Amino acid sequence: MGALIEMLGGIWDWIQGSGFWQHLTIVLMALITMLTRSFFLIPDREIPWPAWASRGLQFAP
Repeated sequence: MGALIEMLGGIWDWIQGSGFWQHLTIVLMALITMLTRSFFLIPDREIPWPAWASRGLQFAP
């Protein structure tokens, strides 16, 4: 059991020092962006918006 904990500690040290979390965050944010933007390309018909959303989009930059 001690060897497993020691091995996992070494892996954790590698993850902490390698920028792993930064790379993972960038990749996941890119995937989420691609997924959310693709929803506007998929439908063949116009998406029905609520009236409050249409009013809000008139003022959005």
